Amino acid sequence: MSETHLEALNLNLLVALDALLVARNVTEAARRLGVTQSAASRSLAQLRVLLDDPLLVRHGSRMVPTPRAEALQSPLRDALDRLRLVLRAGLPFDPDTSAPRRFRLASTDLVAPLLLPGLQRQWPVRHDLVVSPLVRDRLVEDLEHGRVDVALGPRIERSGLCCEPLSEEPFAVALRAGHPCADALDLEVYAGLGHVLVSPLDVDDHSVVGRALAELGHTRRVVLRVPGFLEAPWALLGSDLVLTAPRRLLEALAAHLPLVVRDLPLEVPPLRVHALWHARWEADPAHRWFRERLVAFLQNNTPTAIPGSKGNTSSAPAATGSTFW
Repeated sequence: MSETHLEALNLNLLVALDALLVARNVTEAARRLGVTQSAASRSLAQLRVLLDDPLLVRHGSRMVPTPRAEALQSPLRDALDRLRLVLRAGLPFDPDTSAPRRFRLASTDLVAPLLLPGLQRQWPVRHDLVVSPLVRDRLVEDLEHGRVDVALGPRIERSGLCCEPLSEEPFAVALRAGHPCADALDLEVYAGLGHVLVSPLDVDDHSVVGRALAELGHTRRVVLRVPGFLEAPWALLGSDLVLTAPRRLLEALAAHLPLVVRDLPLEVPPLRVHALWHARWEADPAHRWFRERLVAFLQNNTPTAIPGSKGNTSSAPAATGSTFW
């Protein structure tokens, strides 16, 4: 599309294109847009001419996007969401009456299982909530450009980022029910067992637990490395391995799986969870409502909420490395 085309473009066509690419059905797109099916069909015809691409083609009984349409879908959605933010700037936000909005949360798989069950029960149905994995390499850019509204995870110190400490998560140990060491888990026994390590990369044990053990003259034998907490508990069920992780997460898992949770037999600093967002969205009323809801929910539903004001003021050490627990 040339600059001339863009200047002459009816922006409603971009809204129609977004609806068509999401629905992949003209009738459903028309319903989403609040127009007739013939009006949606006319918009699709105009877009095909404008972009010189069929965009949606019939495949059996359904419509599928062309490669050009697939390439357009995500950046178009991001652009429209940012435009909606511009138009809403300064307007008050009432979750029960304001226009539907999509809120985006990035989180580690530690935080999401603790937050989502309760949050979703209280979430206003007129608004969408999108949860994605926290990817540190692009997080600052995603927060700045509004592709993520709020991130929950370790502190990241970067210009333009606001960071609020939320909670301290003490560590504990999970074992399968019936594990022979479940009632005799002292330091010697713990260090001698096989361990599951949650680590995105295949690296040595430089986690906070590994360092604490080394200071006491112990090492642990990491038998299995997994990238996240979705995989870790299943490895315990058919083995005598142990998993060290934040206690609340392990207790949530033990409520659904045959696991027992025991105290960690050494002193380890707790994990600190922070909320992060970009300063450019600080004053947006809807964004403020979203982050305050997350902060209030986590602080009211954690065993140890820690005080802190907005901004990069936490004294907690920044998370380092690629190994977590």
